[in-house]
Amino acid sequence: MSDLIGKTIAGYQIIEMIDDSGRAEVYKGFQPDENRYVAVKVLKPDVQNDQAAVASFTKYAQLAAGMQHPNILPVLDSGQEDGANYLVTPFMESRSAADNLSSYADLNQAQRFVSDTIPGLEYIYSQGTVHGNLRPTNIILGAQRQPQLADFGMVPSSSAAASPYNSPEQVQGGVVDQRTDVYALGALLYTLLAGKAPDPGTVVNLRGVRPDVPQSVEQVVLKAMAQNPDQRFQSPREFQNSLNNALQPVAPQPAAAPAQPPPQEKKGTNWTAILLGGALVIIMCLCVGLVGPKIMDYLNPTQPVSVEPIQPPAAQPPAQQPPEQQPPAQQPPEQQPPAQQPPPDAGQQPEQVPAGEGGGFNLPICNGSIGFMGGSALIAGVFAFKRRTRLRSRKAD
Repeated sequence: MSDLIGKTIAGYQIIEMIDDSGRAEVYKGFQPDENRYVAVKVLKPDVQNDQAAVASFTKYAQLAAGMQHPNILPVLDSGQEDGANYLVTPFMESRSAADNLSSYADLNQAQRFVSDTIPGLEYIYSQGTVHGNLRPTNIILGAQRQPQLADFGMVPSSSAAASPYNSPEQVQGGVVDQRTDVYALGALLYTLLAGKAPDPGTVVNLRGVRPDVPQSVEQVVLKAMAQNPDQRFQSPREFQNSLNNALQPVAPQPAAAPAQPPPQEKKGTNWTAILLGGALVIIMCLCVGLVGPKIMDYLNPTQPVSVEPIQPPAAQPPAQQPPEQQPPAQQPPEQQPPAQQPPPDAGQQPEQVPAGEGGGFNLPICNGSIGFMGGSALIAGVFAFKRRTRLRSRKAD
């Protein structure tokens, strides 16, 4: 219908054709009454005979005319002239996302663009319909490149089966709902990142085209474009949340600092060891106190111990009886044998050693002192432990 250039449709002067959406052509026009440029979309002649396509085109014009949302492209006018159905929207210099794919090759830019379409989709759902025709050519870039949705609620034409943005259930004439738009969002994200549309009816391989794309993002695209609607995200908002989570920035790892010896930790007082040690000392003192006296009784008996003489006393010779016949001749004093004296130790009582006197210490008395000292140390340790606990409690408060 390029023959429309230079003509006027319903008062709109057709200047040039700016897009071909498959079943309609879009022209840049001028509206003299309002002194503004407009976009005029006209159904192709072969589509004019498709009653379903005409009904869908008319329904969209009526729906969009009553909608007001920043992410919805407003419809200014619609009608039929000379057998051609048309509708008029504001003209945008940036045109559609299809004309600006290179601007969204960056992963963050693509994520932001797709996320900005979600509020418009949710607004359409609130009006009781779904988009059903989401693709780059139907997303117009408004002021400050704000995405605005167009051509929603329209039945795909006969050529839509080959479109990479139509879901399998849509092509097969199944139920069209939010999950249908989720499939189109996945295909849209693939197109922005890969720079081209995915092949229709195939499983996409985004990292094969863009190896720098994280695997988590590719998983989002694959789930959005699942053949079974039940296996997809169940709403565009769920798709958006999953995409945002997949792109959570990873905190950069700080450069490894030169290894330094770890600071020596101050060793605290091991009160458990002190208390156990004190208890062990007391137990040992008690054991020594109980067994010590028995040992001392054995080592220092109270019965006197006899001290044997170093040499045994000399044996007493038997007394000789003088002969009865005559008395012995008296010898001079010099020749008489000396009278035998008893040994110096004979007849003396054995020396006794009193108990407890031997130059050593008295063990039971020492045991009592050790027990007293051990008990005192244990009590002091318990009080010190309680005081330390109170100080820690105050610091914690």
